Amino acid sequence: MKHIIEIRKVCEKIADLKKKIQVDKMNSRKYEAMIWRHYKTITKIHDNYYNEKAIVDPKICDAYIIFRAMEGQHRAYNAYDLSYFQRYFLGNICCLEKFFRKKMLLQKGNLFVY
Repeated sequence: MKHIIEIRKVCEKIADLKKKIQVDKMNSRKYEAMIWRHYKTITKIHDNYYNEKAIVDPKICDAYIIFRAMEGQHRAYNAYDLSYFQRYFLGNICCLEKFFRKKMLLQKGNLFVY
């Protein structure tokens, strides 16, 4: 899942650069070079994913996630986009481990805990 999140972040940067190209035609060459670097980053992320996949012997061969709405997809990405420290702190120190198991994907703005 972490590879998907990394690719999503890079794709958002590419989309922003493409919008900048439409607005600022004079610097389009610079933006295209930056987009090319981001494409190389995506290729590296893909390579890392397949290298890790070759090393690990999974119990589950393939899994597909189908979301009913795009909002559910964004909630899932945001739920997994926490750093290890944030997850550990909120789960163990704030005693919210059960919250993360059951409610994490149902809350909006997943870092706001009430």
